[in-house]
Amino acid sequence: MKILSLFILISSASFSKPNYDLIARSSVNEGFNIPKNSPLKGISPKINSNGFITYKRPISSLQNTEIIYLGNSEEQLNIFESKEGQYVSNPIFSGDEVLFYTFNVGGVDQVYISKDQKKIIPLFNPSKSKIIEIREIYKFQNHLYFRGSSFDGIWGIYKYDLKKKELKKEFTVGQKFNGKTISYIFSLKMKKHFATCKVRFDSLNEESPELFIRFNFKTNEHKVIAYNKLFRNDSKFTSFRNSAAINSIGNIAFTALSKGRRAIFLNYLKSNSNYKIVDDSNRSIHSFAFFDISLNNSNFITFRAIDSKKRENLFLAKKNETRKILKKFQYIYNEKKEKSVVMHEIETPPFGGSPIINNNNSILLNISVRPLDPYTLKPADIQSAILKISNSELIFD
Repeated sequence: MKILSLFILISSASFSKPNYDLIARSSVNEGFNIPKNSPLKGISPKINSNGFITYKRPISSLQNTEIIYLGNSEEQLNIFESKEGQYVSNPIFSGDEVLFYTFNVGGVDQVYISKDQKKIIPLFNPSKSKIIEIREIYKFQNHLYFRGSSFDGIWGIYKYDLKKKELKKEFTVGQKFNGKTISYIFSLKMKKHFATCKVRFDSLNEESPELFIRFNFKTNEHKVIAYNKLFRNDSKFTSFRNSAAINSIGNIAFTALSKGRRAIFLNYLKSNSNYKIVDDSNRSIHSFAFFDISLNNSNFITFRAIDSKKRENLFLAKKNETRKILKKFQYIYNEKKEKSVVMHEIETPPFGGSPIINNNNSILLNISVRPLDPYTLKPADIQSAILKISNSELIFD
């Protein structure tokens, strides 16, 4: 009864609500848009500005293949299924095209692109260019950009010309920059022709010189947007989280430790200046979760964070305003209009993977829900689900 009372208290909190729609869910007993027994552990679904949605169903103890789904809020179709024992990357959008690759313990197999729900096109065979591993891959016009490793073990950012079938190194581990040696390159994030990543120097230790860099692959320009005190002592940043978010107009959001506070900063392309959006002195935020943040062209930022009661929630920030947009133990409704509670276990996070926000302010997130029995109001079986939150800006009304 105490837990139910808590559910009722939180669900009755007053704030302007966006629309919450479960677009896929699965448990041992049933499935909606995906088969039952399809746990979505750790996946990060994607939504583009035209409302198309893509995600993968990962391999599990119940399934020995992986599946890529593509569709809209009403229906997602299986567009690709891996071979047994083969893995598939989390798919991403390049405009309305879906990009993904297959891999196994021996390395990456093939990069694919899909222009619709029927046709899958092999795009790039990495082994022919002596690439053995890929971590993130993107497409802009007739080029692929990715973070990967060659057969000789050199990690770097690479560019592949799809017409000329030529591979070029943008920069790699071991190169010098301002007298320091690149020791590690973190996740590459890219929208249209703008990209960003964190670079570490001189050692693999966390206490090392680091910086974030912005690339303009259209003009072949790059610029440092932030560096830590170990890189240069005049910095206001002590350390950074491992990845940043970028939008298609070149603005970048990143999480950093500054003056003893962990905070999210926004770097504007035009001024190349960093502005603090929110830090952990905010009464609603105890700490930021170790998952990617997401940024759209209106400079809305969505992220996972722990509140003062040690519950993980989804937040939305704009300029100097921050709101909880989805709370652990919040009530939502599934496609059957059944009341469901956002949760997993009392002590574990209700979300999986990283949230994403598109340019229409729609957010897509991997969550766990439990429908409530209509007679006893007790939570039923745990379900893996994908939630779409539309009109998210209403939370600031």
